[in-house]
Amino acid sequence: PSHRVGAAEITAAILGYRDTRTVGCVRELGRATRMARLIRNIGLDARRNRIYLPADELARFSVAAADLLHQRYSDRFQKLTEFQIDRVEGSFASALSDFPAVDRKAQRPVLALAAIGRTLLGEIRADGCRVLDRRTSLTPLRKLWIAWRTG
Repeated sequence: PSHRVGAAEITAAILGYRDTRTVGCVRELGRATRMARLIRNIGLDARRNRIYLPADELARFSVAAADLLHQRYSDRFQKLTEFQIDRVEGSFASALSDFPAVDRKAQRPVLALAAIGRTLLGEIRADGCRVLDRRTSLTPLRKLWIAWRTG
């Protein structure tokens, strides 16, 4: 029988943990960090004819795939993007509130990546969710500052 070990388990083990709940929190923070990057890359992916947003959510907000492919902004697209951001921010908040205090120091690199992802989402929101024709990013110095502050 094969035993599948995911990136969260490997990361948590390498960094070290004492509370088994840490692995689940690391997994959720990793998922949220990937989702933050997907939101940032909606326009880049659309220019490559790739759309990763769920079709049912596009329909729910009345956003056509063609709107993404042709970089057409609308209030509907902004609401869809804000919905995506809210969901990912909720995932970050939940995982961080559940993160065992005993493992926070050891897992600081994971927490720093999560803080960078949360900051990226805040920048996207502050920019009016303009992800179709822009690629919001944080400077290396800002990322360093966020990582240094995390802990």
